Amino acid sequence: MNKPFTVALGKFEQSEFKASENIRGFYVTIDYDRAGDSDSSEKVAWKKYAETIKGLDTVTETGSIDLTITDADALTDYICFRVYAVNHDGSLVDPDGKAFEVVVGEAAEELASYNCTWTWKSALENEITLAPVAEDVFGDWVENVAKANQPLEAPADTIILGEEKAKPAIKGLQYYDENKDEIVISSASDFRSKAKNIKYVSAVSNSAANATWYDNGKKYTQAFGFYNDRGQLLKTLTISLTKVMPSFPASIKPYTGILQDGTLLKIYPKLDGDDDVVYDLDNVWHGISKETTFAQILADDEEATVTYVGRGDNGEDDFSDNKPALKAPKSILDPESETFETKFPMIVTYNYGEISEWVKDLKYSWIVEGTNFDVVFGNYVHDCTFAWGTKPVLTYPGATGVTQKIDVSNLKGKDWYGKAVQIYTESTLETKFDAFNEYGDIKDVKDIEVITGNGEVNEFYTAKLVKPTYKDKDGKKVVDVPAHILLTSTSTASQGEPVETIIRLKVTDIYGYKIVLDLPAFTMNFTSVK
Repeated sequence: MNKPFTVALGKFEQSEFKASENIRGFYVTIDYDRAGDSDSSEKVAWKKYAETIKGLDTVTETGSIDLTITDADALTDYICFRVYAVNHDGSLVDPDGKAFEVVVGEAAEELASYNCTWTWKSALENEITLAPVAEDVFGDWVENVAKANQPLEAPADTIILGEEKAKPAIKGLQYYDENKDEIVISSASDFRSKAKNIKYVSAVSNSAANATWYDNGKKYTQAFGFYNDRGQLLKTLTISLTKVMPSFPASIKPYTGILQDGTLLKIYPKLDGDDDVVYDLDNVWHGISKETTFAQILADDEEATVTYVGRGDNGEDDFSDNKPALKAPKSILDPESETFETKFPMIVTYNYGEISEWVKDLKYSWIVEGTNFDVVFGNYVHDCTFAWGTKPVLTYPGATGVTQKIDVSNLKGKDWYGKAVQIYTESTLETKFDAFNEYGDIKDVKDIEVITGNGEVNEFYTAKLVKPTYKDKDGKKVVDVPAHILLTSTSTASQGEPVETIIRLKVTDIYGYKIVLDLPAFTMNFTSVK
């Protein structure tokens, strides 16, 4: 009642309707012969209905026509119709089998319109959201349902890819209970018995297609009908599905506070072979997966200095396997190099795979950007700083060959992060540590110098690092003589002004470069001042 229904002559070819080419057109009229005698109440009623039926007795050449019954007295009645074809020469023909009967019912009520979104949590996990269903939607009327969840012709959006044939964008409905567990409905009786438990509804995408068939950000709509055993449409339900393209995963992010000023990442790499250095990104970045890529941002014709070593299929955090990692030539760690402490601009991306409509350059892949940053490959030893707990007190003896000690325990070192740094390795006691935390070592006795005046080397002293010696005490190893810098006097000078003195360390780093570290200056006094 008051809702158009369509009469069409033709056939469907691969889901596409094609009008019959054998005729010019057709029209639909009341089949009064089915009403019996000329004075029957049926025929009288049908004549009355015919006066207001829209589309009746109207020739169409499009292959289809919509009819609308508007007379309220026709409600619950049945009406017989017959289709007459119009030949190409204008003559009429009554095609066999083209008579049909309509039972008039009330226009189907729209239950509700539900909106769902389709998006991706990761490359491996996508979801279609559930739309909540109000308490009274599936009420007593469901007892009369003989056919449920039947797709209607309109609205009914389709999807298409390349030269493929159009397919329904939404293939069906899926229902869920209050716990969001799926309610499996395989028949009308299933629907009648389980409808009271429906608390959520969701759209079902077309399994014969994939995400690339769906336009990014487009809303697709499909109506579904519920029919009684007389074929009358009782209710309709409309559901939409919008493909929402995902942004960069929030789980892939730098460690809290690791980026200086929110943009600068400084790392201290390890050797990788003879010529390269590498830094495991698991130490500074959360959630890196095999779909994640780090890349140097390059100017035109520029070649990358920093390259990325992907995680591969290993999804477990491992802080020493150098996967995922940033890699570069070790030469950039040489303080004499032009590229030393260069800030390399980087971009991090995530590839969700082929889930997009066609996009130039990316094709069907959906690749999104995360946090852009600058990376500096730091030389660990170069960035170490030292301070004296108490400045050494040094009085020159005025003779050669006299030794004096500077206690190394009084020297407080720290790295760029503030971690304690020692200049020698302790491997005997329970408290163990490595010189420069395994990033370097003082290799030779000549690698410690005493600097005075305007840069004079070993003018008054030579120096060497003496590691601690040990003794047994109560069954345990204890330090006998602590680590110290041993100074040996080289001049017989016995008097003069106080001299500013610096101990200079020449540390061989793990990359093979000599790093010069000047310890804080202290004053050397003479025995007497003239």
